[in-house]
Amino acid sequence: MVSDHAMINFKLEGALKPTVRVQLVQRRAWRRLSLDSFTADLQTSALCRDLAALSVMSVDDFADIYNRDLLGQHCPLVTV
Repeated sequence: MVSDHAMINFKLEGALKPTVRVQLVQRRAWRRLSLDSFTADLQTSALCRDLAALSVMSVDDFADIYNRDLLGQHCPLVTV
């Protein structure tokens, strides 16, 4: 049997490999969270301690206290 196929060999000039983009993301290390110590600190935090001051706080202030003071201590951000 005779075949009319031949091997083709060529080089692409100027073809660039795609660049890999690494995207770093910050997440919380939820597995490190100790619920007992988190609960104790939550009970002594400004969110539960001074109820009169809470009436003049904005939602953003609540979120800042919660994220910075409580979660930042017990469940810190990690970059992955």
